[in-house]
Amino acid sequence: MNKLPIDRATFDLAKTELIKINPCRDAISILVADNCFTDEDKKRLADFQGWLSSHASKSQDVYDTGLLQYENRPQAMIRAAFALADNLRNQIERLKITNSSLLAKHIEKTDALIKQKFSTEEIEKILPPPNQLTESNDELAATLQDKFNRLWAFANDAPSFDASKISDIDLGGFLTTAEFQLSQKTA
Repeated sequence: MNKLPIDRATFDLAKTELIKINPCRDAISILVADNCFTDEDKKRLADFQGWLSSHASKSQDVYDTGLLQYENRPQAMIRAAFALADNLRNQIERLKITNSSLLAKHIEKTDALIKQKFSTEEIEKILPPPNQLTESNDELAATLQDKFNRLWAFANDAPSFDASKISDIDLGGFLTTAEFQLSQKTA
């Protein structure tokens, strides 16, 4: 057996190799059994088949290890990561909407003051731009987006599900909820 964890790229490579090698091995078996070849040609084919089988065995070992790893995945943690990622996505959208609303209200109020014949300097004194708040919202959204991206990467990282990607993110109530839901399904 291979050492854990098997990452997705290694798992996918092993799977692809097996998909390509196994039909080739089968075809060579048919050729070896065929009576159209000399004994020397059959030996060459058998040697090549042995080499392919050795390579396929290594790929099968990686693939089997990846499947075992997937079967033992931290399901509650994955569900919690998906739930928190969904929550963060909603928060990010609300921040974007808030910023759009703040800017739209500022433009609306500025237009009203312009219609009342206020100068640009007077408008800036009366109605400062919402830059500080929108910048703060943008920074918060960027932080939340980073967490979202890491949670999503973890939750979609079959078969390894490397928890170190999210070790600094508190799953809090989302993990408790996911564990509770899992216990309800098994009961």
